[in-house]
Amino acid sequence: MRICQVSGAVVAEVDDEEFCHILGLGGTIKALKQCLAARTGFSRFRQRLLAESGELHDDMPLSKWPELQLVILERADSDFILACSTNRLAEVERMLHRPQNPNTIEQPEEGGSCWAFIAAASNGWLDVINLLLPGACVIGDSRIQWAQANLGVSNSSDAWTALHWAARFDHLELARCLVQAQADLEAKDLEEQTALHVAATEDSWEVTKYLVEAGADIEVLEVDDWTPLHCSARSGSVAVAKYLVAVGANTEATDCDGWTPLHLAAENSCLELVCFLIEAGANKDAVTERHALTPLHLAADHGALQMVRYLVTAGAKRNAKNIEGRTPKDLAASIANWDVVRVLDEPDVDHPLSSRKCVLGMLENSND
Repeated sequence: MRICQVSGAVVAEVDDEEFCHILGLGGTIKALKQCLAARTGFSRFRQRLLAESGELHDDMPLSKWPELQLVILERADSDFILACSTNRLAEVERMLHRPQNPNTIEQPEEGGSCWAFIAAASNGWLDVINLLLPGACVIGDSRIQWAQANLGVSNSSDAWTALHWAARFDHLELARCLVQAQADLEAKDLEEQTALHVAATEDSWEVTKYLVEAGADIEVLEVDDWTPLHCSARSGSVAVAKYLVAVGANTEATDCDGWTPLHLAAENSCLELVCFLIEAGANKDAVTERHALTPLHLAADHGALQMVRYLVTAGAKRNAKNIEGRTPKDLAASIANWDVVRVLDEPDVDHPLSSRKCVLGMLENSND
């Protein structure tokens, strides 16, 4: 069976072996178009196959016509993005048969741009994604500039891939679908964040675990040299941080200013995560490069009484001085937090921290 364009140029010749292969894929015109898509680069939605009897529709059974004519249609973009972003599957299917471009760009009033493929991904519409995948171009490199009002994100030009959006909303099945379709696990946005950075930031536990198991780099750096563990520490994503450490994340990794995940957890006043990181071996007296801050400096400066008490009990250096020569006690006094000052004035504890019992007690009182 020969398939020719209007010009007469032969696009494909389907021999008996390939014909049997197409029969195995479903034995319909749709299956034939999917095979032709791999050869021509045009998705099945842009293809029209004509026999002497007329147009051959997707659900028609395949037959051994001696020759078919292939017509590639121009695109007709209309309300396609809206249909994709609102999960109107039947309407998407109907529009694709006009056909539509799965990578259509729209300019919303708020500014920015959005591809239809990403519009569906950012909303987690798996059925729409599965429909678009055969015609989507370079899934791993698809970029989005989405207006802030649409999704409530802080940056309207993040340049996220579909996988970033799956990580943002912890859409596990969508992430699995994209990775199986060869989405790039290490694709970076404008801040050089991968999907794993986003998952760690957003406490997306299921997607974090899946991405790591799929081979994502747990030590990958973003623009400020944050690892995914830094991201989870800054956002207080305790479960994600524990998982990352369990699979080998470096608790001593430093960013461009020498901050470790422990510094970020202390600054974020996340006592549970501070306790976990220290028990996991993190250096409780690590010093930042620019301001010479220890985790105890940060806890004292934020007036985090229970965290200060825990760090002191764990043996953190109370007399450590920052770049200005100030100790944690000096910082607590500067904000008139006399409870913290009193803890820092207490005599040194000679015995090691009784970890689990002490930690649990402090966590129970962490809201005091």
